[in-house]
Amino acid sequence: MKYPVLILNLKVYEEATGENAVRKAKAAELVSQESGINIIVAVSAPDIYRVSKAVKIPVFAQHVDGNPPGAFTGSVTPEAIRSAGGAGSLINHSEKTLLLSQIKSAVQRCKNAGLTAVVCAEDDKEAITMASCGPDMVAIEPRELVSGNVSVTDAKPDIIANAARKVRIPLLCGAGVKTARDVKKAMELGCKGVLVASGFAKAEDPLEYLRDLVTGFG
Repeated sequence: MKYPVLILNLKVYEEATGENAVRKAKAAELVSQESGINIIVAVSAPDIYRVSKAVKIPVFAQHVDGNPPGAFTGSVTPEAIRSAGGAGSLINHSEKTLLLSQIKSAVQRCKNAGLTAVVCAEDDKEAITMASCGPDMVAIEPRELVSGNVSVTDAKPDIIANAARKVRIPLLCGAGVKTARDVKKAMELGCKGVLVASGFAKAEDPLEYLRDLVTGFG
């Protein structure tokens, strides 16, 4: 994995699903080429195939279950993600939380399938626990700041800095991260990248938005 990394979580906003997801992903691909920043798009499960066919940047799922293929109706398996062209997945996002046992299973099954696993954590203490599950990256996203207008880098810089000192795998942060200033501060606090969601997913001009955002990486 090349760092710094920018993960764009499109969630399931109408402006960023279906063909809109493809358009947003193409904008991300162009800015990745221009800037040299490793940009990843995390899309809803139904969009993984169409987006992965349209762009060469990594496409992640927004959620994965730890269940094996079989009689698990509604589950999203690592094998299905890989088959659809996905390269990794978010795990335990605050909008799709899992039990610790499920997180461990999902991480291991992602590894077995050759997928990158990014586990989300509420704070620095949880980040340490999540790191022990063996993911490729841990992302701090305090639940109360997700989809808000206040960046975690302003509201809770101490938990990021503390986690950066204690977590021995690449640390990312998200929740309210929307501007180049937020990105710059995240990197100064010790992060290897950031997660951005609504700021990009709802952007009327995603190309202009991303070109400005990546300047925060320096």
